[in-house]
Amino acid sequence: MGLTWFWLTFPVTELLTTLLGFKFYRQFLSHPYVSQAPLLDKNQSAAIIRPSKPGVIVTIARQHGSSGKEIGRLVAEQLDLPFYYKEMTALAAQESGLDKEFVSGINKNAPKVLYNLYLSTKPVRLAVMAQHRIIEKIADNGSCIIVGRAADYVLQNRKNVVRIFIQTPQEYRIRRVMEVYGDTREEAEENIYRSDKARAAYYHHISGRRWGDARNYDLVLDSSCGVESAAEQINSFLTSFADASPQKAQYN
Repeated sequence: MGLTWFWLTFPVTELLTTLLGFKFYRQFLSHPYVSQAPLLDKNQSAAIIRPSKPGVIVTIARQHGSSGKEIGRLVAEQLDLPFYYKEMTALAAQESGLDKEFVSGINKNAPKVLYNLYLSTKPVRLAVMAQHRIIEKIADNGSCIIVGRAADYVLQNRKNVVRIFIQTPQEYRIRRVMEVYGDTREEAEENIYRSDKARAAYYHHISGRRWGDARNYDLVLDSSCGVESAAEQINSFLTSFADASPQKAQYN
């Protein structure tokens, strides 16, 4: 068609991508989790922060299917410490006035594209800021274990914080997700990929850091040894931490 017609493909391409981008952006803004957030049901039972003795605050980040939540709960039971997972999102819902399921589902309900834009929308920002305030309030009340929600970053300037990342080989995670959630293998692989991608994007969005980077944590643990064994390793690490800094971590 000649060189002149060839050069005309550039403005045509720019025009088409602009129109398509505008169309997708409008669709994004119309999503109910972007345009409006459901408000808290006033009849929901109120969650409370449990006062605890002064001591170590343990934050646990984990890959999907690594049993990190179960390990954290077991350690909390063994050390008689408050444990915060879903309780944290319930408290953040009370703090922000947003629905508990909305706060809990920030990652789960996020769109697969335009994720950073989604995290910058007003309802999601309110939920994230409420979570950060609640994490700070929880830490103010003494020794505890907090799972998820980038608590290691939120509490980065505090002393007495032990930051743990729990990971495990892919095949173990697939079997674990199939066992716990009843997924097929294909569903387990997809859910692991989507969940980890959302957690990594959320962490990077608020911290600028890479989720799972060993430099961001005090202990990186492979949980394929089993829940009980992993909990024992964490307890052993916390004991070493207390011995090294007895004035910091008095949880025994």
